[in-house]
Amino acid sequence: MDPLMEQLGSPEESDRLYAIQDIMALEDGAKTYATSLVEYLAKENSQAVRESIVYALKMIPCDHILTTIFELFQSSDAYLRNAAVTLFGTQQIQGVAFLTSQLDHADREVRKLVLDALFQIGSQEAVLAIRAGLKDPAINVRITAVEYLGQLGDSDSIPDVLEMLAQETEPMLITSALETVLQMGDDATIHQTIQLLNKNDDIVKVHPVFLPELIKLIARSGTLERLIEIIDFVNDRTTYAKDMVMAIQVAQKRFEDIIETPDIAHGLIRMVKTKTGSDTVRYAAAELLLNHTVSESDAPVLNSKMMEALGMELLADPAMAATGIRFLHQSGSEAGRKKIETLMAETKDSSLRDLCEVLLS
Repeated sequence: MDPLMEQLGSPEESDRLYAIQDIMALEDGAKTYATSLVEYLAKENSQAVRESIVYALKMIPCDHILTTIFELFQSSDAYLRNAAVTLFGTQQIQGVAFLTSQLDHADREVRKLVLDALFQIGSQEAVLAIRAGLKDPAINVRITAVEYLGQLGDSDSIPDVLEMLAQETEPMLITSALETVLQMGDDATIHQTIQLLNKNDDIVKVHPVFLPELIKLIARSGTLERLIEIIDFVNDRTTYAKDMVMAIQVAQKRFEDIIETPDIAHGLIRMVKTKTGSDTVRYAAAELLLNHTVSESDAPVLNSKMMEALGMELLADPAMAATGIRFLHQSGSEAGRKKIETLMAETKDSSLRDLCEVLLS
């Protein structure tokens, strides 16, 4: 019996690990052991040995045993399925050709794994094969295909993605397609997508599930009026607050004066004040306001009085006290300065005291 094969079948884990190392050291000769390594992988119990076998197979040419590796796609063991995907990811052209031939496999889960492997290869040939997944009868496969095309930046698949958006009704699939448009769509594509979602320019008819994506799309390429419209339309400001803040951050790159818009400013102020909202979102909304120049006029928003009033209100909220102090300072008002001086003298919180000292210096 071949000494290496005998050692590979040893009950001792260390012997099996040494056998794998010896096989890898054979260089060209290692290829003859590829099939045996896959067979032993399928029945191995030691995780250390499993990982060593997978590593060895990644280093060894396996184009002659693709069928053997592919059989692992149907294993009940998730590790073996993932290992097979990883191994196909190292096979490049040979792997693409083989995997493409399996795109019509009867098992939808296997077809999904085929796309996983093609994604790992990532070549142009692999991308073309993944596109075929957009027409797969199984929703989970179509979702996987559209997500991977977005991550691979396959802009040539945009017409197919738009067709999917026009015809599909499954929310999860539509959401994945929208994310792909956000990843690689140009202005024209995004405008077309907005129209598909916002039929007849009636936001009321947009499914609530798609509101986060619609907000992002409008922020990227829509008009300021449309962004204001959808932000005003969203009633559940707690659920969608993060999406709205991120949208304003993105839109600010196109509309420099967006924070001066009353609807936008008032919306940000509400988010900062909402105690039931995420602290992270509240801080982000506050930063948008704090980074904007305060008006010296008595305009309804973003003026000294507004900053002062907001600062005073936030001081009563422990989570936002430091932010409140910053609003008081930003207001530039005498009352705001005096309040900071009082806080610095009376607070027992060293971090707040230090902040007051820095702002007053």
